[in-house]
Amino acid sequence: MVCLKLISLKLWAKTVFSVNKQGEIFKNLCHKRQRLDVVYSDVCGPMQAETPGGSKYFVLFINDWTRKTWTYLIKQKSGVLGVFKRFEAMVERLCDKKIKLPRTGGWGEYTSNEFKKLCEDEGIVHETTPPYTSEHNEAIERKNRTLLDMVRCMLMWPKLKQSG
Repeated sequence: MVCLKLISLKLWAKTVFSVNKQGEIFKNLCHKRQRLDVVYSDVCGPMQAETPGGSKYFVLFINDWTRKTWTYLIKQKSGVLGVFKRFEAMVERLCDKKIKLPRTGGWGEYTSNEFKKLCEDEGIVHETTPPYTSEHNEAIERKNRTLLDMVRCMLMWPKLKQSG
């Protein structure tokens, strides 16, 4: 019985603590995130067809803690900064919290000097994932696929014959 407790204690310790190459111990499971600690964002497009308003791109924001998603339509990729400012103002007012870490794709949409200055002024730590590595930003890539599948289904709906 004592041996079993010792084994389970060792397994617990391995899952809670990990040792890096320098031998430092970090707590993995004890770190709790809160709303707006990490917000994923990505720009998708250009789409083949424009929306009635003339948009060919959309910007997604996903709150890592709650998985709540916001979608904004834009006409050009250069509109990303304006959309981020609107999104930031809205969620910070609603949640009474500041965005701490936006994690975006490394495609260049969020690399403008204006965006860097905004992050510096607001105290935001911006993380980018390497281009062509969707596995680093899985949550947003899955949501992109889901939204595009939903749009395709809605576009096909009028073409289906009505049964009945």
